[in-house]
Amino acid sequence: MAHSIKILGSMIPCRMHKSWRIFLTAVAVVAAGADVQASSYISSLSAPLKLDDTHYYAYAQFNNGIGVTWDTANSLVNALPAYNGQSAQLATFATDAQYTWFVSNESGFTSPIIDTWDIAWIGANNVGGTYTWLNGQGTIAADSLHWSAGPPQEPVSGNYGVDWAFSGYGDVWETRSTGYNSISNAIVLYAVPEPGTVGLALASLLGVAALRRRAVRR
Repeated sequence: MAHSIKILGSMIPCRMHKSWRIFLTAVAVVAAGADVQASSYISSLSAPLKLDDTHYYAYAQFNNGIGVTWDTANSLVNALPAYNGQSAQLATFATDAQYTWFVSNESGFTSPIIDTWDIAWIGANNVGGTYTWLNGQGTIAADSLHWSAGPPQEPVSGNYGVDWAFSGYGDVWETRSTGYNSISNAIVLYAVPEPGTVGLALASLLGVAALRRRAVRR
């Protein structure tokens, strides 16, 4: 069944298997601002695997194996259609249980598979010197055992993203400049918004509605 989805302002036709086993974009995404490298796109996306009712993980490949920056990966993943009513983001692993589950299920991803020596972008970056999970899901402790070669040493002012280096490297997290563009995979998480995010969105909508009512009364 043919679909069209809107990614970064452009209508992108795609073919989607009903089980989400494969997601192939038919044309490249056109860059919209500095966040996205020109002509970058998601060339394959695995079927999501369920951790629980609010967390589904998937594995994505960009540009048929050509790398992208962390910012580009973040923008492209955020533009994916929702799955099971839950929006897509670069994957976060805010608890040890999430990390352990993912390591145990790495071999379950297909189209694309996770290779032993793959490296993939995940949803954390340097915010004011602290590595922080996206969407308000907390920070990564400097002494976390999941860091490669100990706590990150980057300067406070730098812009750095986090990647996951798979089993050949020890299933560890690494830090790289957000301009680094040699990573061609990402771990995707479909999750419901955090309560704080929902509250802010609702407050914003209520504020807009109130302003409209006032305008009508005038």
